[in-house]
Amino acid sequence: MQQAGTSTLFLFTAVVQASLAAFAFTRLGKRAAPATADKTEFDLAATAPLGGVVSPAPLDPNDPNVATPPDADVAPNDKDSAAG
Repeated sequence: MQQAGTSTLFLFTAVVQASLAAFAFTRLGKRAAPATADKTEFDLAATAPLGGVVSPAPLDPNDPNVATPPDADVAPNDKDSAAG
């Protein structure tokens, strides 16, 4: 930067980003799309990260916003059983 000046930083960044974009577009064009018969269904829920939320209220399995595994027993939160 001492030799080229500070304004060339933005030019260098633009050249690197343009090169990366050109590389990405050429790679996208080299591979053919998979045949329709080779495609499978995509289930977004199966790819979601596993985790949980500690709720102070009991969970209602009939609530559409509550997702539980089909074989799980949903019990109300009991503060006494968690403490002891």
